[in-house]
Amino acid sequence: MSRGYRSIILAAVGLLIFCGAYPALQGHKASAAQTQSQAPVDPLFVAYPERYSDACYKSPDHDKADLCAQWRAAIAAEKAAKEAARATNWAIIATLLSAAGVGGLIYTLFQTNGALTEARRGNRITMKANARATRQAVAGAADTATALAFAKQNADAASEQVSISRDVEKKECALTSRFEPVHFNIILGPVR
Repeated sequence: MSRGYRSIILAAVGLLIFCGAYPALQGHKASAAQTQSQAPVDPLFVAYPERYSDACYKSPDHDKADLCAQWRAAIAAEKAAKEAARATNWAIIATLLSAAGVGGLIYTLFQTNGALTEARRGNRITMKANARATRQAVAGAADTATALAFAKQNADAASEQVSISRDVEKKECALTSRFEPVHFNIILGPVR
């Protein structure tokens, strides 16, 4: 339903309610005028002051007993009206508390939405940082692999140098074992 038609429909419903209640009000005024035009009440007719006692109902005069019953009914209606007003007040309080609860729930939902938005943003930042760290780790692994290859080449070269040095040492030992050792003294010269 369009919002433009809501006000028209609500106005029509209000008019129908008002028109339906107006004849009832006119009938009530007419009945009140009729009761005033009835015969005046007998001045000797007095209700029982103890309206709650059973003697009120046991009166020999039917009109007095009927008046007691009407009196009790009116008091019961007043008590019912007071209790209905009290119940209505409690219902209003409960409605206000429920509205406050719904307002708190809506506020909580907005706060939860904000927290989820911030969590998503934090997750995006973390994912970007993890991707950056992964790229750096991969690049570091490649650099490490290159460094290990250089280290292996250096180790192989050193190992080869050691084996050449051992070969040279063996050859020198073989050559020097044929000759007598000559000791050289700086002051005296060669000494045998």
